[in-house]
Amino acid sequence: MRKLHVLHLEDNDADAFFIRHALETCGLDVEIVVASSREEYLAILNGGGVDLILSDHGLPGFSGSAALNIAYEKHPGIPFIFVFGSTNEKEIEESLNAGAVDYVSKNEPGKLADIIRRVTSGPAGSR
Repeated sequence: MRKLHVLHLEDNDADAFFIRHALETCGLDVEIVVASSREEYLAILNGGGVDLILSDHGLPGFSGSAALNIAYEKHPGIPFIFVFGSTNEKEIEESLNAGAVDYVSKNEPGKLADIIRRVTSGPAGSR
């Protein structure tokens, strides 16, 4: 598998580090750029070269749902995965119905590598 360029929307540095570490430990070749605000997210997304988006669901002043909508409008072929801090079934269902390809709990980052392998091995734009 080639190096994946990942845009990670996360406002907590510890969570961003934990996700990065989990992916690298699982053997994924990733380059992760972290955005913690709407402005950073847009700048990175508009810069191109993003293969995958990971997003916290709740961010101060900017929601993961809004990030999903922007990604879907601008780059519908980029897989979007939510990383939830809690397992609220309603939020998960709404996120998947809105176009997220999958989700994972922050408490189970080891599952994220398998999800990434699955969603990046299929045809682009398989939302």
